[in-house]
Amino acid sequence: MFFSQFQDPENLRDTVIVIRSLIPGGTAQQDGRIVPGDRLVYVNDTRLDKASLDAAVHSLKGAPFGPVRLGIARPVNDDNIKIQDKEEKVSQVR
Repeated sequence: MFFSQFQDPENLRDTVIVIRSLIPGGTAQQDGRIVPGDRLVYVNDTRLDKASLDAAVHSLKGAPFGPVRLGIARPVNDDNIKIQDKEEKVSQVR
């Protein structure tokens, strides 16, 4: 994954870590749940909401071997809302 650091539009004093692109053929791209534009919120137990880009990269590279928990936030747009509504209706029927 490649990241960029941007000013948080909701709080101009803070920054957010945004996934810029994925490594072609890498685990994240093959999995399909992370897409460019998503925000990286945490890596395992390390919160990144006020972290620098260097701290985010260090958290990923310094994660122990094995499964890594990533907190991802996706910006909301009309397409995401429609998908979420459909998923909620399906889960209520089950």
